[in-house]
Amino acid sequence: VESEVSSRPDLGLGRYRQEDCWRIDHLMTMSERLGIHMMCCIETQQALRRDAWWGRFTYNRANGGPIDAPAQFFTDETARRLFRNRLRYLVARWSYSPSVYAWQFWNEVSACNNYSSEPVAAWHREMATYLRSIDPAAHIIHTNFGNMDGYREVDGLPEMEVVSTNIYSRRDMAQTGIWGTRYMTAHYRKPFLLTEYGVGHHGGWLTEDPTGIIVHNGLWGPLMSGSAGTGMPWGWGGWIDTLDLYRYWKPAAELVAGVPFAQRDWRPLQVERFAFREPGRKAYYSDVFVEGWPRNYSYTLCPAQRPEVFTIDADGELREEENLCAVLRGGEGHTLSAAFPVDGTFVVHVPEISESGDPVLRVDIDGVEALLQALPRGDAKAWEYWRAFPVPVPAGNHRLTIANAGGGSLLTAYELQRFRRREGPDLDIAGQFCEDYILLWLHHPQFIWLCQREGRQPMAQPEGVLTLTAVADGTYRVTWLDTTTGETLHSGTVEARAGRLDLPTPAIPRSAVAKLIRSPARP
Repeated sequence: VESEVSSRPDLGLGRYRQEDCWRIDHLMTMSERLGIHMMCCIETQQALRRDAWWGRFTYNRANGGPIDAPAQFFTDETARRLFRNRLRYLVARWSYSPSVYAWQFWNEVSACNNYSSEPVAAWHREMATYLRSIDPAAHIIHTNFGNMDGYREVDGLPEMEVVSTNIYSRRDMAQTGIWGTRYMTAHYRKPFLLTEYGVGHHGGWLTEDPTGIIVHNGLWGPLMSGSAGTGMPWGWGGWIDTLDLYRYWKPAAELVAGVPFAQRDWRPLQVERFAFREPGRKAYYSDVFVEGWPRNYSYTLCPAQRPEVFTIDADGELREEENLCAVLRGGEGHTLSAAFPVDGTFVVHVPEISESGDPVLRVDIDGVEALLQALPRGDAKAWEYWRAFPVPVPAGNHRLTIANAGGGSLLTAYELQRFRRREGPDLDIAGQFCEDYILLWLHHPQFIWLCQREGRQPMAQPEGVLTLTAVADGTYRVTWLDTTTGETLHSGTVEARAGRLDLPTPAIPRSAVAKLIRSPARP
């Protein structure tokens, strides 16, 4: 509220735009009435970027401020004093409200010009200590990064109570949320929130994802993997509201209602087997999808010298996934090591290529060229390319090398067809449990943005039996919800004995969740 330079005498450093403050007052009142809790972001990276808002930022000396360069914001004493004053104002005006969930210092702070972790970490420690000393309600304090794993120097501070990151341009937001949540909570031992996600930074989200499949999957992936909440999508006005995608939140709200997340010790599900309910159905081999991390959303915790060979195990899990870059520039490549149990197909998906240059996709199998394909963009926009290139692969252990043999760059994703052995419905499983609750999510692996964008629809899956282990014995009330419609698919009771639970699963068109409550549940 003091960040943008103005010719008005009542605005500037230390002067807060009262019409904006009134809007926040009104927002607080509405949120209290509707039961909404807000993560209040105080400043954003654009203010300290010369290609964005730096030219009109009030702290800029050219506008009468105290600093000559963006990086000085974190070290200059006058700038720090002015920001402490702003914190005092925020607390005085809005800390009363139960709708304030957390204070977030920055949105994507590492995107500021000349970002350096050491002074930024010192700044966060100082500001968090001060904010904690003046906030009577002791709200949660944290900051935010645009790269997927934050910065240990900042997020590792005890004063940062939550870790939050953003992600765009991934084709499977379900796996992104699942894997990212597990990775972040394991590394930081703190609550994690995926605070932004979406299609990408170009326009056209309405046409690129007209059903909001990214919204749907980004809600459930983090929630069912130990995140502090669902993912938080971007694009409310021109995407979510326009398409009326709010229906995706209803089954999530129903699932978490009454669940004592903070009062239990939650663990990942332990799955022994997933079989067809109908006897006599044979095992088969299903497809596996893996992808790397695009551009600036890759993991900063990765080693500088990243591995050249990545292993995909028999379950379709990509080892060292944090190290795999989805973007291949001219001359760059990497290798996937995989054992195909039967003859299959390796598909290289190229959703996007660079605006300039002439990328050429090359695929080698065990050192022998299997595909050499020029990728002319033609009249399509770079992010509308979306081509798939299949290569037959015989059964056995293979090294699949993917490279850009031309110029420019190309964005990749990979599919291994007829690779993963299944004895039951072709559904991926995510979830967590405690002594008296079990939450699980079953979703078709092709219910992802990439398949939808390529015009492929998942096949509805028949009934199954999911065997869980290490659960508490007793009778569980179970409710199944379709996550895309909110429809109740089934409800009833199941019995766990000797730590095992055979859970019947309903027919699932695309995605469903189950909530199991042991009777009697502990308060």
